[in-house]
Amino acid sequence: MTTREDMRLLLHVAEWTVQNHRHVMSAIRELAGSEKNYLIIARELDRVNAHIARARSLHAEATLTLVEWLVIVDAHQWKCAYCQEKP
Repeated sequence: MTTREDMRLLLHVAEWTVQNHRHVMSAIRELAGSEKNYLIIARELDRVNAHIARARSLHAEATLTLVEWLVIVDAHQWKCAYCQEKP
């Protein structure tokens, strides 16, 4: 589980990726502050990008950003919304 401070940092990095339209992993690693935070950002960024690509392949609208996704995940305390188990 992430602390409030870690969550603020994750959101900061996510906002940076959205504002700069960049997914340069070396810059993200530096901004993340710790390897744990970097791995979380990298994993969640991959998830969001995969879902966006899938939506586009189905000619569906894809509007979810990494920031929005992190807010949703945090609201569910990083547990599955369906079964309430940690992945």
